[in-house]
Amino acid sequence: MARNNSLLILRESRGMDNTIKHIISEFLQLEDSRINYHISHPLGEALQPDLQSNINIINFLREIELYILI
Repeated sequence: MARNNSLLILRESRGMDNTIKHIISEFLQLEDSRINYHISHPLGEALQPDLQSNINIINFLREIELYILI
């Protein structure tokens, strides 16, 4: 995705519920990134207690430039 992804997400999702759940598992424009980091659609499955799942989510948030906003 292009730079300034966090701004894109906020702009594209106006009027929507901008929750972590929505951004991590439902925002359609981020589907390719979710696939790259093996993040499953149901948020409960994505947030597993194993180290690799946590690393994948952190790397996903870095790629879409939302990590710095946390």
